[in-house]
Amino acid sequence: MRTRTSCVAAALVLALVPRAALAEPDDAAPTTPSSEPPSSEPPSSEPPSYEPPAPTAAEDPPPPPRPAPEPVPPPAPPRAPRFGERGQTFVTNELALDGALTRYDDLQGEVASFRVRVAAMHFVLPNLAVGGSAGLESSSRRVPRDITYDATYTTTVTRWGGQLAVAYDVPLTGLSSLLPSVAVGMESVMSQNVDYNRMESWLVPRVRAFVPLVVHPRRGFFVGLGPSIDHTFDGRLDENAAPETTRVAVESVFGAYLDSAREAEAEEPRVRFGRARDLVMTSETSAALSYQSNARDDARSTALSLTPSVDYFLIDHFSLGLGARAVYSRRSTDAVAATLDPRTRPQREESATRLTFGGVVRLGAALPLGSFVSWFPRVGFGVDHRHLRDTVGDATYLRGQTWVPYVSVDAPLVAHAGRGLVGVGPSFSRDLEPQPVHPFRRDVPNVRFGVSAIVGGWL
Repeated sequence: MRTRTSCVAAALVLALVPRAALAEPDDAAPTTPSSEPPSSEPPSSEPPSYEPPAPTAAEDPPPPPRPAPEPVPPPAPPRAPRFGERGQTFVTNELALDGALTRYDDLQGEVASFRVRVAAMHFVLPNLAVGGSAGLESSSRRVPRDITYDATYTTTVTRWGGQLAVAYDVPLTGLSSLLPSVAVGMESVMSQNVDYNRMESWLVPRVRAFVPLVVHPRRGFFVGLGPSIDHTFDGRLDENAAPETTRVAVESVFGAYLDSAREAEAEEPRVRFGRARDLVMTSETSAALSYQSNARDDARSTALSLTPSVDYFLIDHFSLGLGARAVYSRRSTDAVAATLDPRTRPQREESATRLTFGGVVRLGAALPLGSFVSWFPRVGFGVDHRHLRDTVGDATYLRGQTWVPYVSVDAPLVAHAGRGLVGVGPSFSRDLEPQPVHPFRRDVPNVRFGVSAIVGGWL
């Protein structure tokens, strides 16, 4: 009976003691059973996250983050080339190609002239240009010596030579500069009297200085005004020495220039010649006031010339041109009466005065022949008032004044780059009324034809 009671007591003890206490060691902490139901998901296979330990005082702090790179500014646009850059080449109205033939049918006489001059300057260094010119000029004159016997008097004069020049551009503002230049050269002169079969020739050294103030209204051409001095030296050693002359003047200059190949990359888009509202200015516009003296022959001359001229394109390819001119010249010399005693013969002044003023209206067309070449024919109608007076001492032996209408045609072939242009082509003009001609006191018509050159640009 006691044994059975012991078994029942042992069973009650086992029922009251938790099973976890039997499975865990004595020092294990008791756990509280969770109220949540056990999860049915499988255990995760991801490795546990790793957090670096906080730096201690003995360790260096991590480097600061690198600053973001600054944005690179866009490249500056290429600088537009300025006049005077190395590699540029320019020409001025010293470039010439012209000729004329004036025929006096009533008098069976004529005056013919021809002139060609090639000139250019090149900037070998910034602002420093070197260059020169070479030219040929010829004139012939056949006039009656005696109208009664129909005897003529014929002379020809031919000149050829060249010169070397140096110029330096001094920038003043963005639109203006000084362009002083100095030139030295040599000229050969040959004079022939056909009637007497006599011919003479000699060399003439010459020097020229010119200091114009030039304005650059647009890239490609310029216009200027400034003082100049020209001197020709005595070129002969015999008693018939050539006259030594000095000419002082204030005169204008027109020029056109081309940029170098390097600067062509910075060139503005090509501007077509002959667009509507373009204003063309060329070397047909000129201004000069000059005085020339020859001490040996006691000769002197004064001249004033103003010839403004523009062409305006009303619509594409078609232009209206206006021109005016006022030209005055006076040549005088102190002559002596050869029949008197050289010790007592008095001097007397001989003078020839010419004055012309008037205007012209012309229509033109710019016909493109290529990217840089155009044909620019023009037809004009003008009126001049021409006055002349020749005197010997106090006596006037020729005087005349008249209004002379005339027509003109010229058709230059024009090459243009930037806004500069250079052109050459045929020209023709004819007076519609006769005019007095020295020294025959007879009215004759004047016809002029030949070739002409222009230099300039457009706005």
